[in-house]
Amino acid sequence: MLAYPLATIIALQTLATLPLAGPQYVKRCDPCTIVLHDGNPPANFRFELETVPEGRVVKAIIFERGGHAVQKLDVPSMTPLVQDESFFFGAQEINFDGWLDLLLMTERGSTNAKAQYWVYDPAADRFRDLGEFPMFRVDAVHKRLSTYVSNGPAGLAFEKRDYAFEGSDLIVMSEETQKPSPNRPGWYVHAVRRRKDGKLVVVLRQTVKQPPIP
Repeated sequence: MLAYPLATIIALQTLATLPLAGPQYVKRCDPCTIVLHDGNPPANFRFELETVPEGRVVKAIIFERGGHAVQKLDVPSMTPLVQDESFFFGAQEINFDGWLDLLLMTERGSTNAKAQYWVYDPAADRFRDLGEFPMFRVDAVHKRLSTYVSNGPAGLAFEKRDYAFEGSDLIVMSEETQKPSPNRPGWYVHAVRRRKDGKLVVVLRQTVKQPPIP
């Protein structure tokens, strides 16, 4: 049996129970502890892992309080990670109500990473599944979220969207897309849409030529 100094054991126990400070890479959650709001009792989260031929995935996250399961948060899909890779998981406020929400990265990528999001309802002490999105960039000043997806080399094809919450609904407020022209090789269709009277309206549409390759 391996013997560890008492100070080391205490340090390891302390690290195991320290609340996570924002989303971060973790080997596993057994549990991960998060304080969703100052003055609120800590919440624990445990991963239900599944081993697949490509590695392992999180199938669900168990939300606990006081050692008792409160809710099971299903993870519909996730790109498997190899056995020694860490999961990116934690809490981040995304609906600007003063309470932290949850995210789990489900697909990695330098520009096209995706995450499953859950919004916390403090009145019910439950999480609501928001869905899978490209990783949000959070603008707390303007209470907006944004996403960016690169669909081609050199960023010539892309999708950018800005979102805002209206009540409990997440609404696309504007989007900008650039896609290859279906009938003009080397050209791209660039379009900008903004929300007006409850729907997205095209405010700019133009065809742009691919710049010369150096």
